[in-house]
Amino acid sequence: MNTLMAEIRAFGRFPRRIQGLGDEYALANRLRKAKRHSLLSESQLAELAELPGSESCEVRTAGCMDTLMAEIRALRF
Repeated sequence: MNTLMAEIRAFGRFPRRIQGLGDEYALANRLRKAKRHSLLSESQLAELAELPGSESCEVRTAGCMDTLMAEIRALRF
């Protein structure tokens, strides 16, 4: 699993499973299989959750954007 995690770190974001993406698709499939068979440690799962493009990262970003937009709307005169 260390090799898989190293490849994902080098890739720089959470790999997507979209067939036309070639290497990214293959990496995403390997990650999916590792998750399905519970081969990743808790620390590896936490690291994956922090990567750009992961669902939890996207949720946090959306929440921050909502807060930012509310602050901008409050500033209008």
